[in-house]
Amino acid sequence: MSKEVTIIFKATPSLNRGITFVSYPLKQPLYFTILYHKITTAIQFKVDTNCSLIRNGKVQIGMFRNLENCKFCQTFFKLENQKDARYDIRAKFSGVNRMFEREIFQFQCEKLDLNVTSGKSTKPTNNYLLILGWKLVGGEDDLLFFFVQRRGYNSVLRTNVIRTAGLQFSTTRGNEFLKQYYNRKLNSVQEKDEKADYIDFLDEEDKNEEEK
Repeated sequence: MSKEVTIIFKATPSLNRGITFVSYPLKQPLYFTILYHKITTAIQFKVDTNCSLIRNGKVQIGMFRNLENCKFCQTFFKLENQKDARYDIRAKFSGVNRMFEREIFQFQCEKLDLNVTSGKSTKPTNNYLLILGWKLVGGEDDLLFFFVQRRGYNSVLRTNVIRTAGLQFSTTRGNEFLKQYYNRKLNSVQEKDEKADYIDFLDEEDKNEEEK
């Protein structure tokens, strides 16, 4: 017989929507909520810290607002930044690092279309919330990472805005896995930098893809 679970979160003027998910580190349920605003790019996480996995220290929580300082993102993802008159983009997901594309897999993808119209205009804005869930191949559920991307439009500045955040659930074993992959990535970068004929191939490829 399944046990009923009640999830409560407080809506505020700056975070007036929420969506709740359940993950299964160590094969036990762990609930978390992503709070967001229906128009702005504000994001916040709320995790059920009363869960026995958290209380007993079996699973550690990592919350990241600056994904360029997140080891999981530094190791496995390619992130895009852009700031000009039309765009204000911070750490947009643009793909998986080719070096590790066979080492992780995406187990979840949720995209909420939050398009709204103003006044008599029927043209929708590019307004969405994207949640991507990632695991290590062969790592069971010792390391779970949720990449959250929020896109909106600032009508005053007339700028497309993208903000991102990350939520990580990891066991001691999962943290050790991540450390090993991160060190491997660092060693690979150092080896490439030492070569006289080194070309930043990935950045050039990204540029070509954007031009297409």
